Amino acid sequence: MPQRQGITNLANPGIQELSRVKFDGTRNAIIVAVSVSVGVLPMSFPALFEHAGGTLKLVLESGIFLGGITAIPLNVLLNGSAAQADTEAPLLPAQADESTLS
Repeated sequence: MPQRQGITNLANPGIQELSRVKFDGTRNAIIVAVSVSVGVLPMSFPALFEHAGGTLKLVLESGIFLGGITAIPLNVLLNGSAAQADTEAPLLPAQADESTLS
């Protein structure tokens, strides 16, 4: 029973944090789904990483680390370009005319 309580104590803040994430109009749902899926791999398929050795084995056996290390590059790739595109949006023709007049 103590292990189940530990998992609950760990999962509860994560679920609360996910309730604050904006999913509409972003690619955050894909990032969360892929990251959680990758994070569950060490528990679901322990034999998957059994041949890894040394420090690599420590990293690959940690679902939290795998999920986090998956989420960061996905966020940069999927949301980083969208955020950059929003800040560098091209001017509409009417805006271009107004900006050249001033």
